[in-house]
Amino acid sequence: MKKTKKPNFDRPGTIIGDSTELSVAVLKSTEPIKITGKFIGDIECSSSVVIGGTGYVKGNISAEFAYVCGIVEGNLDIVQTIQLARSGNIQGSIVCGNLIADEGAILNGACTMRSPQSTSNEYLD
Repeated sequence: MKKTKKPNFDRPGTIIGDSTELSVAVLKSTEPIKITGKFIGDIECSSSVVIGGTGYVKGNISAEFAYVCGIVEGNLDIVQTIQLARSGNIQGSIVCGNLIADEGAILNGACTMRSPQSTSNEYLD
């Protein structure tokens, strides 16, 4: 039986705080990332990405899990689950295994759901 992964939102290895603005081509991490400031660039993470309520990302995000409370202008490719909070706003297309969206959340773009067989670590290969 395949063991289901759980998101790790508790202890980010990288934090881009409220008063921080960072612009890079690509941010890569194997540990969870939390953004409550402004980030411009792409994110590649083999763990969880959290965009806090004050967070803004302009770029594409690839990760195992994502929790969006702020604004993302770009596409998301999430292997497992995207959680979109009431304050979350995604301006771009998403590909994911599961989507959980609170009432009031905004998604302006296409949504493609992976089949259960493809929600593996294929993106990490």
